[in-house]
Amino acid sequence: MHRSQPLPPQPTSSQNSLAFSNLLPSPQVEFNINNLPPVQLFTTIVAAFALLAPGTVAKSGEETKSIDELYAAAVAEGGKFVMHHGGDTPTKQNNLQQAFSERFPEINFTLIVDYSKYHDVLIDNQLETKTLVPDLVALQTLQNFPRWASAGNLLKYKPTNFSKIHESLRDSDGAWMAYKLFTFGYIYNSSALDGLAAPTSPTDLVNPQWAGKIASSYSNDDDAVFFLYTRYAKAYGWDWVAKMAAQNISFNRGTNVAGSLVKSGEKVVGVGTSGSSSPIKFVGGNGTEYLSWGQRVGILSKAKHPAATKLFVVCRP
Repeated sequence: MHRSQPLPPQPTSSQNSLAFSNLLPSPQVEFNINNLPPVQLFTTIVAAFALLAPGTVAKSGEETKSIDELYAAAVAEGGKFVMHHGGDTPTKQNNLQQAFSERFPEINFTLIVDYSKYHDVLIDNQLETKTLVPDLVALQTLQNFPRWASAGNLLKYKPTNFSKIHESLRDSDGAWMAYKLFTFGYIYNSSALDGLAAPTSPTDLVNPQWAGKIASSYSNDDDAVFFLYTRYAKAYGWDWVAKMAAQNISFNRGTNVAGSLVKSGEKVVGVGTSGSSSPIKFVGGNGTEYLSWGQRVGILSKAKHPAATKLFVVCRP
């Protein structure tokens, strides 16, 4: 269950500098697919794996069973599994759950969405106390997966066509792989510009005309947003950071809030979020700093329902 956390107090303009003061690198990014209908969602995620590594011949050790065979094995095992998934709100992955459940109705798919930084410490505790709940985890905190793999806490499993996933998006032994691609940068509402020229670079955001018109996730709360601001600071300097701190930015917890404020027109610009459905414009490319990453998924080696989790990983719904 997602914890309902009170929002931190809204910073004053003098406090804004604090939100920028801890810009430390973090190894990490959301192409927002959660608004797609389930069937299109299913197709989109599978298509993400067209990022092919060199070669087309499947390597040894990959899954050879058909989806129907894996489905039958999952049902015989008990027909259920639990997945812990990173996300800002408890409904963030509803489309994912719906797509899988529609395709495999005999599987009871329990999906628990919470901040990745909450999931990982709970999983660490459960591994230590032998009270493990999830069978499968998909988190934004990418650094956990090599650590868990080296400790033997992730099952080495290579799904069908594993070798076709770009090598930067998978563990060579199959302990984890990316199954979604995300991107973060900044967005603006083209219908709320009120005659102002659209900001085409983060350098434009420090213009006083945007004061009070920007929303952002707390830069020291979400690790991907943290890293995005680190990139901005490196690219544009601390003078840029100081000017941004004077922009009376509406800082909020959760990457979804900035996007919602911009979509509603309450704010014009959102930093540390994503989205591109009209009238929202995502700014990235052409030399503009933005982030992208593959959200990693791994099967716990002590999973109670390994057959069902293998079905999920093979289908990557």
